[in-house]
Amino acid sequence: MLDGPAAGRTLPLTKPSTTIGKPGTAVAVVERCSAGYRLTQAAGEAPARLNGQPLPASGAVLHDGDIIALAGIHVQFRTA
Repeated sequence: MLDGPAAGRTLPLTKPSTTIGKPGTAVAVVERCSAGYRLTQAAGEAPARLNGQPLPASGAVLHDGDIIALAGIHVQFRTA
């Protein structure tokens, strides 16, 4: 987490899918897929942004260093 109340925290992706964001505002899902990890938006009027660009409705495959902006917070995706 790059900012917000959880700034500096790491969120390990140990489950097949992990949600990020604020329920009632915007929620996105990071899911394991054959290409690695995929980001899709689950809820919210304003689209999540990936590296400064609106997230496509179909989602996008994540790459090391990608920046996700959602519900006023920024998260950096890192691979181990």
